[in-house]
Amino acid sequence: MNREITTSNSLWEVDVKYGYIHGEDRFFYIASFLDVYDRNIVEYHMGLSCKTEDIIVTLKRVLMK
Repeated sequence: MNREITTSNSLWEVDVKYGYIHGEDRFFYIASFLDVYDRNIVEYHMGLSCKTEDIIVTLKRVLMK
């Protein structure tokens, strides 16, 4: 569905990326909440895990702003 976004904070997306830490043989994760209007990162989580709880805590931080 296409939407016309005309103001900031009217639609957010969550983008999850991960990378490999070679020397430690493990992965890291970055979950970013993006404002669709201007593509700015509103809030993010960075850590060695990216579980549902991590996203919920990050969403709560976004909503508190």
